[in-house]
Amino acid sequence: MTADREVALYVDPDGSVLRSDTLWESFASALRRHPLRTVAALAALVSGRAALKRRLAQLGTPDIETLPLHEGFVAWLREQRAAGRRIVLATAADRALAAAVAARGGCSTTCSRATAAAT
Repeated sequence: MTADREVALYVDPDGSVLRSDTLWESFASALRRHPLRTVAALAALVSGRAALKRRLAQLGTPDIETLPLHEGFVAWLREQRAAGRRIVLATAADRALAAAVAARGGCSTTCSRATAAAT
């Protein structure tokens, strides 16, 4: 285990930390809050998925506390972090959403490609 602690563990929230997908959760959240704006936001796809994810985040980030976690996996991640291993949430989700999922899932930090691609 000592050698393992030196290697960062990179995890994707969609389907591993969460039992759902952040894009669909963001879409559903935005649709509940702003139905017409959410449908109009689909036009952002012309600029790529990252632009859509950013636009959906602006319309309404999902309630992180209600997103379904893979409890067993998250418990294991927390054990790994407590043992000194760096846990990185690597995702294409919006940076704010990624940071919130990382905090709830026991990750050390995030690496979000969506914000970098959108800026």
